[in-house]
Amino acid sequence: MMSSFKKFWIMFSVGVPVGIVLCTLITIMTSSALSGDGALHYCAPELSQRFGSEGLAILIQSAVSGLYGGIIMGATVVYDMERWSLLRATSVHCLVTLTLYYTTGLLLCWFSFSDINETLLMFTIFVSVYVCIWLVNYAKYRIEIAKFNDELEKIKKEK
Repeated sequence: MMSSFKKFWIMFSVGVPVGIVLCTLITIMTSSALSGDGALHYCAPELSQRFGSEGLAILIQSAVSGLYGGIIMGATVVYDMERWSLLRATSVHCLVTLTLYYTTGLLLCWFSFSDINETLLMFTIFVSVYVCIWLVNYAKYRIEIAKFNDELEKIKKEK
């Protein structure tokens, strides 16, 4: 069995490019639509203003979103902790993910805490996406467990 440390780094390395790609795609869709200037934005215009150039802002966005994706994927090792209940593992992973989501969002100018409606909208989006991903993974594991149990039953019957 793979150690949690090794699995963390494997998952982290998968999460980095996923985080970069998803963040870039989401930012292009939202920033371009919300800016109202008809231009294609690869990062939030506010982020470009903060760093003085779109190129530097995109580089920083890529680094931050890659780190975000890596940590979130790496943090899935909590589900492998045998002594932890599913509720405990999910709560810890969700708290880590939510904390990083807001930190990343503030760093990359996705929103500001000064607008409560925007903050609540971001929370609603987070919860909706998190629950959907969790349910898909839960269903996938339930199917795998059912197949495993069927195989065990076949082995028992053969003996």
